[in-house]
Amino acid sequence: MNEPRRSEHWIWILGSAIFCLLVSPEPLLLDEETHLYIAKHTSFQRPYDWAMPFPPFQETGFIFAHPPLFHWWLKLAGDSIVTALPWLVLWWAGVWKLAKHCQVSPRWTMGLLLCSAGVMMPLSRSLMPDLMVSALALYALSIYLSVADDDTPKIIWSGILLGLAMWTKYPAIILLFLPLLLEKSTSKLVYFTLSAINVLLLGEVWLFLQYDQWHLLTVLQESDVVGRGAIGNRVFGIPVRLGLAALPMALIGIRRHPFFPLGVIGIGMYLLDLSLGLCLALGLSAFSLIWKGDRWMSIWVALVMLGIAVGHNYTAPRYWLFATVPLAILAAKHLENWPNSHRWGLMGVAFLWCTAIGYTERHHAEQSVSLVDTVLQEWPQDLSTDDLSFSGEWTFRAAMSEQKIPPFDGTQSLVLTALNSAGWTPHEDDAWERVHSWDGHSSHMLLSSSHRSTGWYADTLGVYPLQVLWTAEPIERVELWKRR
Repeated sequence: MNEPRRSEHWIWILGSAIFCLLVSPEPLLLDEETHLYIAKHTSFQRPYDWAMPFPPFQETGFIFAHPPLFHWWLKLAGDSIVTALPWLVLWWAGVWKLAKHCQVSPRWTMGLLLCSAGVMMPLSRSLMPDLMVSALALYALSIYLSVADDDTPKIIWSGILLGLAMWTKYPAIILLFLPLLLEKSTSKLVYFTLSAINVLLLGEVWLFLQYDQWHLLTVLQESDVVGRGAIGNRVFGIPVRLGLAALPMALIGIRRHPFFPLGVIGIGMYLLDLSLGLCLALGLSAFSLIWKGDRWMSIWVALVMLGIAVGHNYTAPRYWLFATVPLAILAAKHLENWPNSHRWGLMGVAFLWCTAIGYTERHHAEQSVSLVDTVLQEWPQDLSTDDLSFSGEWTFRAAMSEQKIPPFDGTQSLVLTALNSAGWTPHEDDAWERVHSWDGHSSHMLLSSSHRSTGWYADTLGVYPLQVLWTAEPIERVELWKRR
């Protein structure tokens, strides 16, 4: 491994952070609108005293699954460049530090991550908590692993950072098990775990004093309020999506074990179909990197995936942002032995794939906004908008909310539904009739499609992670339904 110059790491860290900001789409993506709403209505004294304008429509947000730390940050920073920049710098600094500790090239490690759709997409969504929690957790573990056993202040500091990550999103708790399973120094383990647990416990006790309820316990008890898929679907959904989300790591895994994916494709074609067999082969090839790899990195990946399968309501690539860095480090160990031309060939293919998926997400978001404008401009003259509502998530929700149209709560007689944005669609058997429909631009790639059982963002939306089509189809369709 060529030793980088002393100042080079800051060029890579700041350059990567700025690149993530530059590729961030303008429309609000996924649940960014929801988090902005919460940040606007939350307070520092009573963080859950706001009504939920989305299912299950509770009078307070106490059953909302996240601790308040991210929304406090969002309330302070707002929708600005300040929101994401410090966490992006911290994330990439953690990548560099961890790669150096594992004695692999930090430049190639960062290159693999920059060419992975499952990394770049969540890193470019500044108003989602995934970036903040991953940056805190990653930097915490990069410090912990690189400091000496007797450097108590830094060990405690790394534990505090992980505690802050856990109070940003509870799934970060799974990372506590990494040193519990592998650490040989008792004193280092105790200082780290107690520091992390104390930060989380202080936050939870403070919430209990405010609301007379334990927030984490309430979240676990009310987890079924949000649609929860079967654990088998979550387990299957992880490898099916992982290979496409971390394509460079999957391709390195294929080169390492070339006959393994062929067998998986064959079995997948027999039991499922060709596309799922191919997706499964790519995902399991990425997983194969943990075989006989660095124990800390391998168990790190395994713990995060186990946490998704057991603890989350569904599988989504943004949930394993925790695991992409150790996976990239495991891949970089093998990549360093490749000829230069092969390395750059891999990066080129992965970058094009990452660009295609990122463009499709942006295109879908832009079409969601455009369709809302089109619907309101072409609104049927014989219908009033007084009782109009909407059903749909992500950018469609943001666009409809901006137009002051309320979400469907079961009482309205008119509902606009976005078929490819997780919208609920009425049925004619339930005394509904479809009045009109509007189609967005056509696309050869779909990340979400209700009629094709496709859901990049969740296995509950479809078994396929994406669709690549010979014949282009509308990337979004909005339908107007009227209660009979």
